[in-house]
Amino acid sequence: MEKEQLVQELIEFYTEQLWEIKVDDQIRADDFKENFSHWKENYDWWFDYVQLNINEEFITYALESQDYKKRVATAQFYAYTVYLPEIGEFKDKGLELIKKIEMYKN
Repeated sequence: MEKEQLVQELIEFYTEQLWEIKVDDQIRADDFKENFSHWKENYDWWFDYVQLNINEEFITYALESQDYKKRVATAQFYAYTVYLPEIGEFKDKGLELIKKIEMYKN
């Protein structure tokens, strides 16, 4: 592999992967903010919750509310179905590139 080809591969890798991670981070951050804003503005249990005092009102909401289930399922989807595989791909491709760099050095 020629040096220029390896440099180009590295640039393409970081450009693509960092963009993907940035997009995933933004999606998760927006979802997080929307959920917190919704709960803060609509539920009296929020004050206790952010102080790590879990009250009966929150427990009832968490166990019975379809809204809560949808919000938690969406957050789980973004984190575990979208984001973590993206990080795994970043790691795997990065390790492949490290091997190519090591082969080039030798």
